[in-house]
Amino acid sequence: MINLSFIKENKVQLVLITVLVMANGIVGHFFSPWGLNLTPFLIAVTSFLICFFSSNIPILWKSVLIYFFIGLNDWLIKLYSGGRHDYVGQAWILFLS
Repeated sequence: MINLSFIKENKVQLVLITVLVMANGIVGHFFSPWGLNLTPFLIAVTSFLICFFSSNIPILWKSVLIYFFIGLNDWLIKLYSGGRHDYVGQAWILFLS
C-alpha cells in the first residue's frame, strides 16, 4: 500500500511549487525569453523547497516530486513558450533544462 499521508502535511509547499511552475509557464508564454531564462532558478527553488522545507517525505518521494515538477516545467516550456519553432530556441530549452 502506498502511503501518501505526507501530502496533507506539506500541502502549502506543494501548492506553492505548483503555482511557481504554472507562473513560469505563463511568463514563458507571454514574455517569451523570460520563461526560458528563469527555468534554472525555478528548478533550484523547486528542489530546495521539496528537500528542505517539506517534512516527513521519504527520500524516494522527494525525488519523484522533484522529477515531476521539473518535467511539468519542461512540458509547459516546450508546449507554450517562445522558441519552440526554431532549432536555436529548442537547443536553448534543452540547455537550460
